[in-house]
Amino acid sequence: MAADFINREAEDDAEQIDRNLPGPAGFLATGQWLRDAYSELRFEEIEALGEGDRVAVKVTMTGVHTGGFQGVAPTGKRFRQGQIHLFRLRAVKIVEHLAQRDDLGLLLQMEWRR
Repeated sequence: MAADFINREAEDDAEQIDRNLPGPAGFLATGQWLRDAYSELRFEEIEALGEGDRVAVKVTMTGVHTGGFQGVAPTGKRFRQGQIHLFRLRAVKIVEHLAQRDDLGLLLQMEWRR
């Protein structure tokens, strides 16, 4: 991971300053944020494709909702969420990350109600 790594996924969480830090610190903070919300957290790689400085990885994230997440109190519900992560590389180090996830589907599995 490059020292100037940017996690585009954290940009919409301005309140979570540590997740917006550049480099490994921001990436590790995001991992901790997920582990605080979900126990038994796992990512299963389904497929990975790369061309030039870009890599796309399709994964399935699973776990149990045991901590607060995005304003939703812990439910103890198991979940399964498909995701696609896009990485940009420079000199074999990750410099940028963004993802496409089914967040609404995840919230519904946690029985989120408005």
